[in-house]
Amino acid sequence: MNRGTGITGPAASKPESHEAKGLRHVRVDSKTSSTSDVSAADWEKKLDTTWQERLNGQDPLVILTAKDKMDAAAAEVLEPLVRKIRDEKYGWKYGCGSKGCKKPFHVPEFVHKHLRLKHPDLALESTSKVREDLYNQNYMKYVYVMLYLQLNNTDALVSTGLAALGYNFINIDDCWSYVKRGKQDQLLPDPKTFPSGIKYLADYVDGKGLKLGIYSDAGKFTCQVRPGSLGHENDDVAIFASWGIDYLKYPPMRDALNSTGHQIFYSLCEWGQYDPALWAGKVGNSWRTTDDITDTWKSMTDIADKNNKWASYAGPGGWNDPDMLEVDNGGMTLAEYRSHFSIWALMKAPLLIGCDVRNMTSETMEILSNKEVIQVNKDPLGVQGRKILGQGKYGCREVIFTVCFPTCSRQCCSHMVFLL
Repeated sequence: MNRGTGITGPAASKPESHEAKGLRHVRVDSKTSSTSDVSAADWEKKLDTTWQERLNGQDPLVILTAKDKMDAAAAEVLEPLVRKIRDEKYGWKYGCGSKGCKKPFHVPEFVHKHLRLKHPDLALESTSKVREDLYNQNYMKYVYVMLYLQLNNTDALVSTGLAALGYNFINIDDCWSYVKRGKQDQLLPDPKTFPSGIKYLADYVDGKGLKLGIYSDAGKFTCQVRPGSLGHENDDVAIFASWGIDYLKYPPMRDALNSTGHQIFYSLCEWGQYDPALWAGKVGNSWRTTDDITDTWKSMTDIADKNNKWASYAGPGGWNDPDMLEVDNGGMTLAEYRSHFSIWALMKAPLLIGCDVRNMTSETMEILSNKEVIQVNKDPLGVQGRKILGQGKYGCREVIFTVCFPTCSRQCCSHMVFLL
């Protein structure tokens, strides 16, 4: 999923004694079965196919332009000036909403063109404001906003007390880089959004006692059409290390990471397409097991069920990652968000806050700072919770069970029941 920021929490920061020896992105004592790694050729073929399907073979840098966005927004503003006219032969025709104009058209787009040609004053009056706002949003007001957002998120993580609870990574997802590589073919921060550079942000985050994470992609482009790292793995990782990056979200890149000598938490993201739980324990610290989550109950529970399949492959040093938390993003009820957080904690998933920490509600803060739930997530045994019971229509009554490290004379277990 490619939102602007993510904040990684407790599960990603298990006690050092339970992480891999040496560099953290190399996991030892893996539970994986002997399965061959996915080759670079497989990756390139699959990513190229994905891009061709998504963009119909066109260059994404050409078709995804600000002008296209402006034109689409302007067309939306012109919609109220299109009259819908009942026609016996064609069913519907469309007319110009300008006073005194009765010329009919077959599709609304023709009315838009007619308005621009025959009634330019009316069209400009309707579209100039949206064009100006969109331009400012994309080019003027956007300057510095990503840098300031990350600086403010860092401060908020500390001031709210979440950092003290174990949320200690600030992660940047897609769109942090410039649209083209530099003269030496190196990755460059976008000067509009990170004018002081990524190292400046990394140093600021480090000064707060936190760590900075970053995203790249194993293709020619990232999902948001910034330069990918395919064919540049060693050079890009060297730059990440020089900036002080502590966490990388990327498909397979173990060897390049190991070559830097810099400790980086390695989060594999290939959306579970190659069943990474079977082999990623030899490669990284966490791996996405599913497609991107959306802020709905159905998406959350579907992903939880899919992630449950791989419970036996997770453990200290390597974790199943069902994607970031949607708590406080508005698509679920408060009770559903409590269930969402509890399920992720029981599954020992990395807890990545996906909302705006600066402006979250008190209810959200209560959910994310629940010490008892976080303690289950950070349990040193690292046993992923499993669904052991599903009852009712559509399996709506479920029990998830996990064993925790003994805190007294006997072992304890944690479970959760939730109802639709």
